[in-house]
Amino acid sequence: LEDVKGADVTWSGYTLPVDIQIYSTKFDSSYNEVKGQLVYQGSGTISSWQDGNMFMGGGIQVPYSSMKVPAGQSYGWTYVTVHTPDGKTYSAVDKLTSLTP
Repeated sequence: LEDVKGADVTWSGYTLPVDIQIYSTKFDSSYNEVKGQLVYQGSGTISSWQDGNMFMGGGIQVPYSSMKVPAGQSYGWTYVTVHTPDGKTYSAVDKLTSLTP
């Protein structure tokens, strides 16, 4: 998680629910990359700021066998929504998600 300045938000002692949607990508008629087909939808949890930080050995991981990846697709977009104890939600998208085993 990052704040509005791009700095890591650090915490521990709470387990945060996370909703995850992963999409393949495709190109529209103007050759712009756009969201394609839904390849995974599910939920998980993160219990510290390090769980969500791929540079700290964390990061949200989804088993490849749980995804329905179209042939020839190797990257997609991941949409994540994190739910905090105060009832707020925070969403983000990663546009460089590996869709390979």
